[in-house]
Amino acid sequence: MTSNDFYFYVFLFSSVFFMFVFFAFFVFFIYKELGEAKVGRDSFLFFDYMFFGSGWKADVPSMSMLIVVLTGLAQDYIKNYNLENLFINFLGVLAAVLFFIHGRFLSGISYSKGKKIIFFRELLWGGGLKPHFVVLWLSRLLYIAFFVLYFYKEGY
Repeated sequence: MTSNDFYFYVFLFSSVFFMFVFFAFFVFFIYKELGEAKVGRDSFLFFDYMFFGSGWKADVPSMSMLIVVLTGLAQDYIKNYNLENLFINFLGVLAAVLFFIHGRFLSGISYSKGKKIIFFRELLWGGGLKPHFVVLWLSRLLYIAFFVLYFYKEGY
């Protein structure tokens, strides 16, 4: 086993562990916060909870999702050695982190228990020309750059 395979498997097992952590908090959210499964809405409400909620129950799945995505980037680079893919995918990760920072600290929106899905509304139509929306606009710009570069790279 080469050292690259060793690092690949370390990243693989750590990402699987943090996927289980994410799944455990997702199940906990469905049955403790919502009270029951709302098919088709529960995953969107969980993302609302992660992006706009507060406390350690919202922080742990957010950080575990970030760790899973970053270890996935590392696994992809170890197997393919493609810096272009790494750069493009890192733009998407940075856009998600900036949206997380906006949702958690700058938006002024707090999670309301299972009512309306505010994740898409804030990402697509929220904001204005005030200084605290700069992070949201930068996140949107990075999402657009991510999608354009991703599809440009594939040759569509």
